[in-house]
Amino acid sequence: MINLENVDLVSTRKIKISTRSVRKNRRDTRDKEKDSLSLIPENFIFVKKYNNINSLKEKVLKYTKEDWHKYDYRQKNYMVHMNTKTIPLIWNEMDKYNQRNLEKDNRKFWPEADNYKTELDFLSQIFTEKYGEGFITSALLINLPSRSIIAPHVDNQDAYFDLVKRTHLAIISDDEVRFIVGGEDKNIKEGEIFEINNNEKLHEVKNNSEIDRIHLLTDWLTIKGERNE
Repeated sequence: MINLENVDLVSTRKIKISTRSVRKNRRDTRDKEKDSLSLIPENFIFVKKYNNINSLKEKVLKYTKEDWHKYDYRQKNYMVHMNTKTIPLIWNEMDKYNQRNLEKDNRKFWPEADNYKTELDFLSQIFTEKYGEGFITSALLINLPSRSIIAPHVDNQDAYFDLVKRTHLAIISDDEVRFIVGGEDKNIKEGEIFEINNNEKLHEVKNNSEIDRIHLLTDWLTIKGERNE
């Protein structure tokens, strides 16, 4: 039996207070860890599913090898994209990373853009809903041939990339096509639209399939009322 007369009540209270403090510190630490994790930028953010993907596939499947080789500025000037083929829709070439490209009236629309008005209007609508009022600064059809790669890189050579949201709409793909951002490996299915963290995270693409992978790449500049949900 404990002799209460010999119990140091002050010490007992100190132990209780100390125990509460330890528990509180642990809770605070867990909360801080959660907060810090929430601040880590995501590698991929799902935007939406484009349901009219078959119609879009029909458009790109009509292109010949010659069509894909007409324009080669991007693959010649950016070594990481040397294996790709490009059909530009909205693209300013040398002015891409220039202030001019951030002005709506200075965008360069290529002849093929008219054939993708439906898709570009759809993307503009969903980007406005998600990010706020703005416009597409660049739109490119990107073909990564079978058994090819886009080497690891980060798009941080210019402030342009800090201002825009880059998204990929998968038009033609395969289970053996892997998009890797920040070490996270994802297979983007046909019709899926994902924002990728291209300006902060190392990213690459591996097309291990027997078919060419074709994406519609877009950059969106928000000019009013940015939203991030």
